[in-house]
Amino acid sequence: MAFQSVVFFFYGLGFFVLGMATAFQYRPRSEFPLTKAIWALAGFGVFHAFHEWSLVFAPIQEAILPPSGVLLFKVGEAAATAVSWALLWQFGALLLPQSERGSPVLRRVPLAVFLGWLVLLGRVHYLLRLHPQPLAIALAELRSLEHLAHYLLGVPAAVVTAWALLGQAAEFRATRLDCLVAPLRWASCSFFCYAALTGFVIYRPGLGLVSLFTQTELATWWSVSVQVLQLFTVVVMTIATVRVLGIFNLEGERRLEEAETQRAILNERLRISRDLHDGVMQSIYAVGLALENVLFLMSEDHSRARNELERSMARLNDTIQDIRGYILNLRPARRSTGDLYASVLEVVAQFRAGVALRTTIELEPLRAVSLPPEQVEEVCQIVREALTNVARHARATEVAVTARLQWGQAVELAVWDNGQGFQPASIRPEGRQGLRNMRERAEGIGGSLEVNSRRGRGTEVVLRLPLGGGSVDEPEHSHSAG
Repeated sequence: MAFQSVVFFFYGLGFFVLGMATAFQYRPRSEFPLTKAIWALAGFGVFHAFHEWSLVFAPIQEAILPPSGVLLFKVGEAAATAVSWALLWQFGALLLPQSERGSPVLRRVPLAVFLGWLVLLGRVHYLLRLHPQPLAIALAELRSLEHLAHYLLGVPAAVVTAWALLGQAAEFRATRLDCLVAPLRWASCSFFCYAALTGFVIYRPGLGLVSLFTQTELATWWSVSVQVLQLFTVVVMTIATVRVLGIFNLEGERRLEEAETQRAILNERLRISRDLHDGVMQSIYAVGLALENVLFLMSEDHSRARNELERSMARLNDTIQDIRGYILNLRPARRSTGDLYASVLEVVAQFRAGVALRTTIELEPLRAVSLPPEQVEEVCQIVREALTNVARHARATEVAVTARLQWGQAVELAVWDNGQGFQPASIRPEGRQGLRNMRERAEGIGGSLEVNSRRGRGTEVVLRLPLGGGSVDEPEHSHSAG
């Protein structure tokens, strides 16, 4: 008797673990059919656990409760069993493929059968209270009704659930979840075994029910008790089902991977947008300014106009190479060599050649700075964007590009003009892309960008870049170039 109580306790514990583990795996936003039915499986596990644990405490209840209390306790035990099986049946019905599930009326069969059985239970309980019987006879009546629930609810519920789980294998394969097909089959087999033990093995003979075996016969033939077989079945059922519910974790991992992929795509689009705006577009605009200068020179100096036209054609060819590079590789065709001083000087020289502005250049401190080519490219794009903004919007007559080192720990690069200035907060959204691009580029290489401007007092764009990723070589001589 003690051994049987221990087995019933662990048997109930297995169902309780199944119910709670299933409930904790619930994912309301999941797209898998399991999500819509998982609540019923969780309810089955919890209610069936209470039923099995009630068998452990039944001798205690019979010893301390009056006959009416024992009768009420047994009615609750039978009801918990029927509720658990009704929930299991509902789980299987909701999990069946649409083609096999049929009309919504068929999905209400578990509830209809349960209500019918509940009416019988209520009638028996009412008659027993109306015509009191000896406790042994009353309990036998309830036990017969409970075994009727085995056939009306337990067996169909387990069979439908086992069949529905097998039907999920095709969907798992379609979503490349083959690793869960084997646990799915084990879970299905465990429910088939549970149906067999529920329907074809009864606790006591002589109840007027059709069965293949009694517990005593099965224990004699197989040398193992039914409770041990049931315990083994529920252990396999719990482990396999929880393993199958790992589909929600895999789904979460896939969504995370998709989110990371989308983020990478978005970052790449932003990078391309910045490169096109700060590189190709600015180059084309600079060529346009140079061509306007050619028109002016044609009436005064044909030789200078020809030279300027040749330089514009060369820059157009370079821009065409950049565009071709984007088309083929989504990267600019020309990259910086890594020489910060030479690269920035080239950008400023191209700007000075295309505009009629007095340009001051003081870049000698950059000779001592060594940066990775990627950072040099970003710095050049920032300078190019700042100079283009001067040409397009500032209405300036003078521009200065200066650099200085800050105690060997950082480099500061400034683009100043004496133009009309502006209020940064008053810029329209469509005009903020250039400033936003410059800030994003500066932050991307670990630096910062500061824009100082007031109406009528010009503008200064300052890039500060720590030299943690580069190095500083102290030059022997330093001078300014104008």
